[in-house]
Amino acid sequence: MIVKLIISPQSKIDNNIINIDDKFKGNDFFIKQKVLPMAKLIIRDGKKMLLVFVDSDKLGNVDVDSSIGLWNHYSTIINHYIDAFNMNWDQKGLRKK
Repeated sequence: MIVKLIISPQSKIDNNIINIDDKFKGNDFFIKQKVLPMAKLIIRDGKKMLLVFVDSDKLGNVDVDSSIGLWNHYSTIINHYIDAFNMNWDQKGLRKK
């Protein structure tokens, strides 16, 4: 199974920069970094998709109480999102972790 992740390069919590890419080191995933204004992470394995959204303040700090994860395993719904995911998935910058 191929697992693809689109992740924000970093996040900020309590003025501390967190490198999201570091959290997935050592795993067998395909990862692409992309600036995602509200989402911090999108994971897709071909059958399911997980989207993680957060809100942030004016300084860019994530409001941890605003985190929402949407997990979708319904093929009739996920097929619409797969097209959007694939449009954002550019082979340039693709790397296997």
